[in-house]
Amino acid sequence: MMRVIFYFLFLVFSVTVFGQNHVNERIQPYSKNPSFWQYKNEPLLLVGGSSIDNLFQSNARHELDLIASAGGNYVQNTMNSLGEGDERPFWRSGERFNLEKFNKEYWSSLDMFLKHASERKIIVQLEIWPFKDFTLFWDINPWNPINNNVLTEENTMLGAYSLTGNEENRNNFFLSVPKLNNDSLLLHYQHKYVDELLSVSFKYDNVIYSVTDKISPQYSIEWGWYWAGYIHSKAKEEGVQVEITEVLGYEDVLGNQYNVVFNHPELFTFIDISQNSLALNEQHWENLMGTKRLVFKELRPVNNVNIYGGQSGGWTGGPSHSIERFWRNLVGGAAACSFDAEPNGLGLSERAQKHIKSACLLAKEYDFFTSKPDENSALILEREYDESYLARNDNQDVIVYFTDGGQIVLDFTDFEGSYSLKWLNLEGANWFGENTIEGGGIIELTSPYAGGWVALLTRISTK
Repeated sequence: MMRVIFYFLFLVFSVTVFGQNHVNERIQPYSKNPSFWQYKNEPLLLVGGSSIDNLFQSNARHELDLIASAGGNYVQNTMNSLGEGDERPFWRSGERFNLEKFNKEYWSSLDMFLKHASERKIIVQLEIWPFKDFTLFWDINPWNPINNNVLTEENTMLGAYSLTGNEENRNNFFLSVPKLNNDSLLLHYQHKYVDELLSVSFKYDNVIYSVTDKISPQYSIEWGWYWAGYIHSKAKEEGVQVEITEVLGYEDVLGNQYNVVFNHPELFTFIDISQNSLALNEQHWENLMGTKRLVFKELRPVNNVNIYGGQSGGWTGGPSHSIERFWRNLVGGAAACSFDAEPNGLGLSERAQKHIKSACLLAKEYDFFTSKPDENSALILEREYDESYLARNDNQDVIVYFTDGGQIVLDFTDFEGSYSLKWLNLEGANWFGENTIEGGGIIELTSPYAGGWVALLTRISTK
């Protein structure tokens, strides 16, 4: 009898302790500071980039190896099918898609991609509804009634759609949910699609979700609210913890539009402000600081899965702005930063890889997970516009990011003791020089050369 009781207690203990450990191994907000992520029970700073948005439709293993070799651990995967030869989620029968039958190749590709990413401990931000597939490329989309054998303009509210810029011209695909059009037949097949996606992705602990990829301002947030709630309910049924956001297509991340995400932590367990990458210089920093203030009451990770700034310049700002946005985000306390795919970003180019490596070098010596940005640059007494940005952590270590070299004066009055100072060459991904300075007063910092640098001041003794 005692043996039976002991065995029962052991089972209860195992389910409670080991089951909880398994839950904690999933990617989730860091238990000690929910502004960051943790994975496999350890805090994790996410950095990465990718050559294309829909990696699962590509030579994913090679791309993931390249990310991992640079030290990266974060990538976007948008469920789109725009490239020549890309698979579609449904089986094609003649000229039309059969929405009753899934294309095994499509879902197998997603499964293998997530498996390869998991093996390399790379976190995937999985974006479920690729907005431009349903706007710019609606004419070739399987969901368009002219392209499938189930949905029609008579049995759904779907119909012709063209991108005109008219706010009244909306694709009813994004209005199907009960509080909008309540298009029951369309919603039925949308459920089937999302259920299939979740049946694949729930198996992996390295996946976070975005409902839509930069959805336009003319659409109601009811769409994002509905699908976030639906995914949470499915996760609960499966005993899985999930992290979800909605990526909005608004440039002004401090505008009222973002409140529909910021104010609903029960639905959106992290924030993505990729559109802040349209901002330049100090405005970019100020927007990030404002975002972190808005989510202070309900701390959540702030991600940037698309950092713009491609070789072609134009609206992206160009490569130098991409680099500056990446480093302002890191110093400013963002939880995740990834270079957008070319041509709008640096992708996984050699230059992007150098900066990913530099970020990893810094993360090995500076505790980001207790770091606090100097929001208004109050500790920098003499500073040119957009010249430098500072953060400090609980160890009283300090990092200063120089966008393009320069000389500044720091108020180190409250930083007593001796500090080791060394410089991280961001373009070269290597440390440069090292010497000792004394805190407790005013100090000058001059970067070794022009270009991007981070000064690391590590406290080595106290007075």
